[in-house]
Amino acid sequence: MKNVPYLLKTIQDLHKLFFLPKSEHPLITVFDLENRQCVAHASSDSLVFDFYSIWFKRNTGGTLGYGQNAFDFTTGSLTFQAPGQVITVQDHYFSAGWALAFHPDLFRSYPLVHNITEFEFFSYEVYQGLSLQPQQEESINMLVREISKEARSGDKRFGEPILVAQLELLLRQINRYYHQQFSPASKAGSDFLTGFENKLQDYFNYNENEVKPILTVKYLADLMHLSPHHLSEKIKELTGQSALQHIHYRMVEKAKGLISVSGLSISEVAYSLGFEHPQSFSKVFKNKTGFTPTAFKQSLFRNKCTLNAQ
Repeated sequence: MKNVPYLLKTIQDLHKLFFLPKSEHPLITVFDLENRQCVAHASSDSLVFDFYSIWFKRNTGGTLGYGQNAFDFTTGSLTFQAPGQVITVQDHYFSAGWALAFHPDLFRSYPLVHNITEFEFFSYEVYQGLSLQPQQEESINMLVREISKEARSGDKRFGEPILVAQLELLLRQINRYYHQQFSPASKAGSDFLTGFENKLQDYFNYNENEVKPILTVKYLADLMHLSPHHLSEKIKELTGQSALQHIHYRMVEKAKGLISVSGLSISEVAYSLGFEHPQSFSKVFKNKTGFTPTAFKQSLFRNKCTLNAQ
């Protein structure tokens, strides 16, 4: 079905889409866009990634849909995509540039797992390309080259924290240029997906000391003045996934971050996300990841011990 977005779960899936050899690092990649075409998968005109991506393109043309809108390349050529967001490819082309893609699992155990929400350029609300001045472009390209070099180093013991630090530095540098170029008034107006995304983010930004309501489709539908059925059908029409699937995805991603760095018990994580019963949380987590929360936590500990032993 052409209207159902094709899901790319891993960095290797992205490499296959662009007919590239296997990525040297499983969670991050940088590759050259010269003489490459942005193509949709044969089964769909739309794509959804389970990872973040940043694209720098020169001499761009055609149409690249983003949520309910299309990227505006008239102001620049640096664009961004967060996990779960939909892009639609319509004869999109470019002559050169680079792509950087990184999976959230790369920084689960680092402060970036929380800091990533600071970077507004990953929102559906922003669909203008970021224009870079020559000095800004060189600064960004230099950071991307260093990330690429570190990702290829194969240093498992010291490489990961360096790589995550380099990545956060890049995002903060982009954030500086983004806020210099776009004032709040210049940002694109909200659309349906932006509104839904913002309501989800507001929920997870709740003060930890506040009583948190249970996150359900009905809860979000009430906030958006819709029926639960209408909300879920509209979200599925636009993204290929139901509202409940989006809720569970966001919950699990938030839970992974809390389990990795907060020191909370599994039950405390469940309650902090609005679950009444930890067993319900464990079921959702396992359905999405294939692991129980406890097994996920133990795997993080084993990986850390392995790195320390090397």
